[in-house]
Amino acid sequence: MDATVGARIVKLVTDSTSQGTTNESLGYATIATKVAELIDQARNTTTIQASGSTTSNTGRERSKTTFEFAGLPPELRNHIYSLTLPLPPGSRIDISRHAQWGPRMKAKKKKWQEDRANGITRRLRSCYLEATPVIKVPKKTQKTPDVAEYKDKRVPIHAVMSANLLLANRSINQEATAALYGGNRFSFQTPFAAADFMEWIGDQHHLLREVQVLQFRPGRDHKLLSPTLASLQRISRLSVHLEGSCHSAIHFSVIWHQLRDFIRAASCDCGAGTRTCPCVAAKRRARLDAIALGPAGIFVNRQDVVCANYLTEEFRDDDAVEMAQKMAGAKLEVTSDRRARLMKERLVRAFEEDESLRRMVQ
Repeated sequence: MDATVGARIVKLVTDSTSQGTTNESLGYATIATKVAELIDQARNTTTIQASGSTTSNTGRERSKTTFEFAGLPPELRNHIYSLTLPLPPGSRIDISRHAQWGPRMKAKKKKWQEDRANGITRRLRSCYLEATPVIKVPKKTQKTPDVAEYKDKRVPIHAVMSANLLLANRSINQEATAALYGGNRFSFQTPFAAADFMEWIGDQHHLLREVQVLQFRPGRDHKLLSPTLASLQRISRLSVHLEGSCHSAIHFSVIWHQLRDFIRAASCDCGAGTRTCPCVAAKRRARLDAIALGPAGIFVNRQDVVCANYLTEEFRDDDAVEMAQKMAGAKLEVTSDRRARLMKERLVRAFEEDESLRRMVQ
């Protein structure tokens, strides 16, 4: 790499750090594009010099005008990775299995329909795994022009992320992979997609820090989600969106058993080798705090009121029908935020009871 190009990369990253310029203000795409252009420029220059050279490489001294990216300090290289690979705050990477709703699958279906209209018959094959970045972009409205509102926008990967940096060499790939998986939030449509993706990336799934499961059905996915989440050791946030309602203690018991295995999977790094060491207890509590339950819907029918009764213990089951009628008549709604908060409180109580029982047994 040319020394001038290398110096420009160093100056770009150093200025963004020293002057307090964050990647949010400068722009993720701008920084990623600049770094990619500088690397491509250095690659083209090296190719031209190599094709026009007729001297042998044996015994030739390395030119003093070259600059090695690997020669940068690890802190500076990691800062470059953090500017080019993570998405903007609030964004996510959607991973879907059998992606009928993804943009790639929609384009394939449109092409398949055009070919079928022209007499070309072939089988439409779905994309096995599809990754689509979803970023938060500002949206101005006439009602609230001074309030910053955001909307989701699906964009191509190359528009917001310089993933080609991973193809430079094996050493850079190993260093940058941690920023790719640890600096982004991965959203899975179902636990099946999460299990397939983690099996696909192999041991690198340990680097995941923010995981979101959009559709979790306790009666169907209870045997799949637990081993998948238990293997995540660096996770700092887990969002699980529950389908349906926890109509009874049985449904909540299934959910708790899945999350209990995830909490108990916290490992010990102190070397004590005991289950009751303080670091394990702290890590279990941290995993509990990292869980965010996000059930959809509101309490407007009898089953939802029974669920609210179980979570809050405010109403008797006999009053569920009457309470549902009053809520529907007065158009009162219990928002999903309150519902998630109540479930989290119930989860904390179950965790504390489970830990106390474990201490009594030991």
